[in-house]
Amino acid sequence: MNIPVAQQRPSFGSLLRHWRLARRVSQLALAAEAEISGRHLSFLETGRAQPSREMVQLLATVLDVPLAEQNNLLVAAGYAPIYGERELSAPELEHVWRALEFILKQQEPYPAIVFDGEWNITARNDAANRIFSLFRITSETGRKEGRNAIRTIFHPEAMRQFIVNWEEYAGPLMQTLN
Repeated sequence: MNIPVAQQRPSFGSLLRHWRLARRVSQLALAAEAEISGRHLSFLETGRAQPSREMVQLLATVLDVPLAEQNNLLVAAGYAPIYGERELSAPELEHVWRALEFILKQQEPYPAIVFDGEWNITARNDAANRIFSLFRITSETGRKEGRNAIRTIFHPEAMRQFIVNWEEYAGPLMQTLN
């Protein structure tokens, strides 16, 4: 059975509600911050009203939604995405890469790590290598892994076993992943 593409994508309203709840903001607070009526915001979340491109960007800005996710909100509302994504290794981002390398070196002797949008570690300084190499997970193939920060933190054989206040730490960390 083929499901139409329109049914596979979440609606603008459901994505908006997701981000509002992830940021722990009430409809009334979001409406006040965005300077729109609570009724209009409610209509946007329930699908009774269609947002303009400007409204999508306003709400995404107020909720501090990452740019890639702002693209998803725009697409769900029927607009073209406006933010491009490139690999950090792309030639046009060479100056960004050089700046990141400089920042990492300047942080020595303290650990510093660069993550991508999926919490994969893309770069780290020598101090981070020395400290966090102790927490690399052994995969089924016997190879040491440690390229994903969240997996390294939550894996029972990696950092999790050393975090004394795990219950207090894990909840807020899970909230940031939304």
